[in-house]
Amino acid sequence: MKKITIKVEDMMCEHCKKTIEDALKKLKGVNSTKVYLDNKSIEIVYNEGILDSNKIEKTILELGFSPKIND
Repeated sequence: MKKITIKVEDMMCEHCKKTIEDALKKLKGVNSTKVYLDNKSIEIVYNEGILDSNKIEKTILELGFSPKIND
């Protein structure tokens, strides 16, 4: 399992938070997600054998947000 933190500066409200959270939970290989609106970050634990950080980033981009991954 790998844990990454992603900053999403344009995540502004509870709706944004829920939209991102729901999309990430649907990705095969995601073990857990914690979305923090107060500091605009997401902690994701995922299985590297099934999923990679590029797919996670692409999923957030497709929702219209600008993710910045901090490994």
